[in-house]
Amino acid sequence: MTPNFLLPAPLQDLWLWLIEPLSFLFMRQAIAIGFLLGILSAVVGSYLILQEMGMMSGVISHAVLPGILIAFFLEINSLMEGISLYSLTLLPGQLAVICATVAISYMMRKLMFS
Repeated sequence: MTPNFLLPAPLQDLWLWLIEPLSFLFMRQAIAIGFLLGILSAVVGSYLILQEMGMMSGVISHAVLPGILIAFFLEINSLMEGISLYSLTLLPGQLAVICATVAISYMMRKLMFS
């Protein structure tokens, strides 16, 4: 793919080198997902800070790690064939995040109202 505008030869080679990864579908999807994740993280983070739940963002980001570790340790991905490794690895992580969020919310309510 050549650019529609004229560039000096060294810059044209650099341009082609920079856009070459975009010829792969997974790279275009990764850029789109990264863009959407950036927007969603900003919205959720702003909401948590405005609700004075800044600690919750740390809980969410750190609780997913033990869930993923447990998934790899128990080899959950080898139990079911035909399902992608990505979805089976994230499921325990998501469950860990939900459990940690509920537990921290419960503790915050008990500490604030007692």
